[in-house]
Amino acid sequence: MKKYYFALFLEPLPCLPQRFFLGNILHLKNESLFSTLATCQKRFGDTYASYFGPSRFVCINNVEHVQEIFTKRHIYDRDSFIRSNIDVVLPKCLRTLLGDEWHLRKRIVVEPFRQTELPRYLSNLVHSWDLIIENWCIEKYVTDDSNKISSTTNGYMLELLMEIFMGDSTIPEVSFADFCDAFLRFNGYVDFMFTTFFLPTIVKKWRVKMTKDYRESEALLHSYVKKLSDNAVITEKNLINSFLEAHKKEHMSENDIFSDIIDILTTAYTTTKGSSASIIYYLSTNPHIQTKIKEELTTIGINRDTTLTIELVNRLTYIECVCQEVIRHSTEITPFVARTALQDDIIGNDHNRINIRKDDLLIICTYNIHHDPKHWKLDPYQFLPERFLDEDPDRHRYAFLPFGGGHRACIAQQLAMLEMKVFIIRLMLLVTVHRSKDIPTSAINPVIRQEETPDLTGVYLKPTDEEIS
Repeated sequence: MKKYYFALFLEPLPCLPQRFFLGNILHLKNESLFSTLATCQKRFGDTYASYFGPSRFVCINNVEHVQEIFTKRHIYDRDSFIRSNIDVVLPKCLRTLLGDEWHLRKRIVVEPFRQTELPRYLSNLVHSWDLIIENWCIEKYVTDDSNKISSTTNGYMLELLMEIFMGDSTIPEVSFADFCDAFLRFNGYVDFMFTTFFLPTIVKKWRVKMTKDYRESEALLHSYVKKLSDNAVITEKNLINSFLEAHKKEHMSENDIFSDIIDILTTAYTTTKGSSASIIYYLSTNPHIQTKIKEELTTIGINRDTTLTIELVNRLTYIECVCQEVIRHSTEITPFVARTALQDDIIGNDHNRINIRKDDLLIICTYNIHHDPKHWKLDPYQFLPERFLDEDPDRHRYAFLPFGGGHRACIAQQLAMLEMKVFIIRLMLLVTVHRSKDIPTSAINPVIRQEETPDLTGVYLKPTDEEIS
């Protein structure tokens, strides 16, 4: 009751009008979270509060405040919102851990993602992206009749990630198609935990655990991961072997291994799917960017038969700028960064001072920061990869948060960037991306001044050979 009283009558920060018990939840009925955060920034400035029930969310858009939050790692740690939701379906995975337990697990998980390990992923990335691009060309359009990326594409993406993290993902006793189906169903329940964030955790846990479909998909995934562990090639340096080595040292249980494997796959799959869709969308709406990419590939001397190396990929400056611009615009790759205050604190100075209470959840509004004209000389709402060449060299270091920041930044960010670059390279070597002019696109959200999710309706790929002929 104290929390409700404070929320309704004593909130020192500006915030939208609240309802008893619900807080600001009803504002999301007609507006997405991104629209709400952007609307509040325009109305209240860089700092404001939101309430979901009695839980206080302090929304941060000031980059100096962001820097202070990331610097005070002993005060601001993994947010309770993520922990409480993920822990229901994937208990004790890396994202839910704190303190020494988190540090130990991070040392185990980070090994396959180190920069020195990246070269061995290149051949798998090239092969898998070629299969996906070929499948899109056969099906003509990138999406199916329901305007979703086809199930075949989902399978190829998941197989790519399994080969990166687990080595050979083939198990005679269980078909990979069954694993994909179970994974996608299970992933739907992970999404459910976040889309119903306003419900008490105990209600969501009961809803999930009592569902037969959830129990069946979880059991199949457990069985598959167990068989992968039993058949792992010990000489290979990958994620599953890092976990098995930790298991031998009693640093991880079998349930810990399962939770981390599925959590990492879920995060990587969502990011891969979102980034590839965004890349295709922005290339289809900006043909001149495709021309620049193809020119850069020709200048460097890369063709479809070139064996890619890390050194060659790193020379592709413009492609890297395109990747950064895709992330800057995306509402899916890094939608926001959240931290929970472990103790009372004050951030800012006398002019922009914020009193933080223990257990407050801080939401760093990355979309707003990525589109704040204070930090970007070129129009932040335009898709302009050139801004990362030399047009915006003096921006604040925390004005661009592609994979979060601080000690909780994404551990796989270098692999994610490599994956995006290889996708663009193979895409532009093999095809040109087009959009049918007679198919209308979805409406632009006037608040965030873009489509909330990439609309790939009518997008198709034409092989380069056909373009030339």
